[in-house]
Amino acid sequence: MAKRPKLGDMVATGNIQHGEIVEGKNVSRTFEPGDLVDLSGDVLDGLVACGAVRELRADIPGGPAEGAE
Repeated sequence: MAKRPKLGDMVATGNIQHGEIVEGKNVSRTFEPGDLVDLSGDVLDGLVACGAVRELRADIPGGPAEGAE
């Protein structure tokens, strides 16, 4: 079962396909919008830079309500 993202986690903003090249490296899994993206290093930095991943925050529409867990 996939982990549910919590505030502060990095989540996908769109579809990210296994095998996509980011910062010269392959993405190791496929992610759907809202999925927890638990990659690290250059790949995560590249996905953040191109807007494919963002930090989950309560003040962003579509995020969890404040105080929710």
